[in-house]
Amino acid sequence: MSQSEIVATFEITDPNLFFVYEAVDASNYDDGYLLRLYSVLENGQKFFIDIIEYDIFFDIKLKDPFLLNSYLEEFRDYESYDVINKQPFDSTEKFDFLRIYFSNHQKRRKALQSLKNKIENLNEELQKICDSKKTKKKINVAREHDFELVGWHRLKSGILQDQITISFSDIERVESNVLPKLIIQAWDIECGSKRGPGFFPVAEQPDDHIYMIQLDIFLYNQSQPFKRYNITSLPINASLFFEKYGNEISCSLNDFNFVLVNSEEEILLEFAKLNYLYQKDIEIGYNTGETKVRVIDNDVDERMQKYQFAGLNINNQDIKVNPMEKQTCEYFYVQGSIFLDLLVWAKKTFQNELKHTLAHILKKCKLSGKVDLSYISDDNSDNLKCMFVYVLAIKFQNDELLLSEFATKLSKLCKIDYQKCFDMMSDSLVLEEYVINLAYYCSVDTLCLQELLIK
Repeated sequence: MSQSEIVATFEITDPNLFFVYEAVDASNYDDGYLLRLYSVLENGQKFFIDIIEYDIFFDIKLKDPFLLNSYLEEFRDYESYDVINKQPFDSTEKFDFLRIYFSNHQKRRKALQSLKNKIENLNEELQKICDSKKTKKKINVAREHDFELVGWHRLKSGILQDQITISFSDIERVESNVLPKLIIQAWDIECGSKRGPGFFPVAEQPDDHIYMIQLDIFLYNQSQPFKRYNITSLPINASLFFEKYGNEISCSLNDFNFVLVNSEEEILLEFAKLNYLYQKDIEIGYNTGETKVRVIDNDVDERMQKYQFAGLNINNQDIKVNPMEKQTCEYFYVQGSIFLDLLVWAKKTFQNELKHTLAHILKKCKLSGKVDLSYISDDNSDNLKCMFVYVLAIKFQNDELLLSEFATKLSKLCKIDYQKCFDMMSDSLVLEEYVINLAYYCSVDTLCLQELLIK
């Protein structure tokens, strides 16, 4: 079921009613200020609206009202002016500003240039020029027009169309209890490394590899996904998986899909195809922005031409999580979609916590815990059944020489007999069961993310 097929299952009762879920600055300053609204209709059909403001002005911070006339004397060709009290985008306080309007952009540019030429001789407070080209951001514009950046609105007259250009006066805010049909994509990635148990896999080395991506598709505010995908290069017996976990996957068996591939490259290609197919509105993950996108980034760089059709453009952004810390997030930028790394939210919300693992944050929010499989074996145990050992054993089960070398290293590290190590990695029935447990482990994480988002 694609994004268009999902849309087709829902009706539209009011064709001019739309939900804005994202607003971005898309300004063309030769014609005016442009605010782009990414929106959906009642049935989830996506489109965008451009709101253009033709006011030709700039703002000057006005600390002393008695200096108003001296400011105005600096300009000869202004049309009119206002004194406004607004909160700048980069401040927590409100200030008085002198807003000066001009009849055309040529006069405005000429006045700005004249002001800049005289800046050294002007009052110190006049030096803070808030040129609309630089500071008229979407939050300021929304405040000025009493416009909600997220919520339901209606076009007052005419026919609502994709890429329509209107003004603020053409739409009205609507109070509605209808839930928008936004498509949420939650995903998680599993990767491994041949370098050794002391190395956490980050795919920055040739011995690191991706072996599984779980991707779930939800509707906004619904805990049950309508499609689930497990993309993996590990051999998995789907029948045994459903026999063991069929009652715990939160969807019908027909809606849980295993996409079995032969290589890491094919995992990424299938992931890209699904991104393109569903055209999600909101993407969520946990620590995907800091490490997991980087895992994919290293491989996509080499084969980017194959993924461009899916819009897998990788951006990065520094996000302040507390007064002393910023987190660099890498994410897939898809036009008209929002990226949410819930680890950033957790760090902002629980700033005094010493750890922000998904399991810990779920517990803080009184939600059901995630499923955990140990990455390395317990120091006090001779049981080697852990992700580091068994993922390699599953992935390279046909490479007896590599497994023998690996068993030799393990026996020295763990003080366990070589033959026991080798036998544990060669039992096909044990490996078959473990890969099923891995798939379930990965599938629970994405369900937890949606629960956390709803919470």
